[in-house]
Amino acid sequence: MKTFWEGWTDTQSPSGAVHVTTPTGHTYTTKPFSALLFPSWNTTTEPPPPASGPTPPRRPGRELMMPTRRRTRAQNRAARITRERELNAIQRQRDEAAAQAAAESKANRQARQHHTRPSYLDATGTPPPDYGDDPPPF
Repeated sequence: MKTFWEGWTDTQSPSGAVHVTTPTGHTYTTKPFSALLFPSWNTTTEPPPPASGPTPPRRPGRELMMPTRRRTRAQNRAARITRERELNAIQRQRDEAAAQAAAESKANRQARQHHTRPSYLDATGTPPPDYGDDPPPF
């Protein structure tokens, strides 16, 4: 309010206290938070240098000194949507590449398993002898 409305003023004392004066003339004083946390801490500073020249007058017909927009809200919204779509496209490409790499890895694993010798074959590749219903001789 003090920044954009007429009649509000604020000053800061060397101790860090801020004095706010309303348009009706009421003055409110705040204590610096450091004084509450560290009561023995001396926060007194030197007074500020004098202002260099008068303050510029406000432009006529403008009560609030808000910054002007560079783009409209619709342009900002469109820019956000466009950026989000670009990020989504990049993420889709990364997901597709990861899925393709996973599929290739799985195919390589299956190919290696297909070419390996089953565990029941010996070193020469011949199956063990068939003992019928009798247990193997140990």
